[in-house]
Amino acid sequence: MSTFSTSLVREEISASTRAQFSSYDWCTRLLNDTSLIPVQTVHQHTSTDVDSKFMSSTLRDHDALLGVQSFYKLRQPPAQTSGSAASAPYVLDPLPPGELQTLYILGNGASGHAGISHGGLVATLLDQQTGSLMIADSATPRPYTVYCNVHYLRPVSLPSAVQVCAWKSKIQGRKHWVMAEIRDGKGAVLASAESLYVNVQSKL
Repeated sequence: MSTFSTSLVREEISASTRAQFSSYDWCTRLLNDTSLIPVQTVHQHTSTDVDSKFMSSTLRDHDALLGVQSFYKLRQPPAQTSGSAASAPYVLDPLPPGELQTLYILGNGASGHAGISHGGLVATLLDQQTGSLMIADSATPRPYTVYCNVHYLRPVSLPSAVQVCAWKSKIQGRKHWVMAEIRDGKGAVLASAESLYVNVQSKL
């Protein structure tokens, strides 16, 4: 049985990414927030026998996802940096408690109605974020989704930038409950989800 786990790797924000998000002041503030650890976005598994291209290439090739940048926010920032994440290790393994955050720029290729994102993409972003958090944790090398309950609260307008956040709310043995939210630039929650994952044993 394949191991899906891929640790979060710290990666400085590129000039091209900063340029992509520059028209959104609230995104620029997050890009400059020293309490956030910039990390590579988990868009596909690293296992050679797992081909997960939907987020990494399919949507990005069709004017749906125009920009992306991920961060990890530690629940308890390192004391020696007075709240700064500057001293965070290059690879976050083991993964400390915290919240995985991803900024997306959504294009008109994501529309379900004129100027409004398709509900399927909204669910995909929430599912992707909870799954990315799970596979980033080496303690859960084989996470499988039991359910992902999505709540649509407000329309996601297009084109726009959104922040997708995920964090673990409860752990019970091999069961992990993960919460996620899509937020706009004012912090309003546009959609949310609760997912349950089970770390499957190598032998059933």
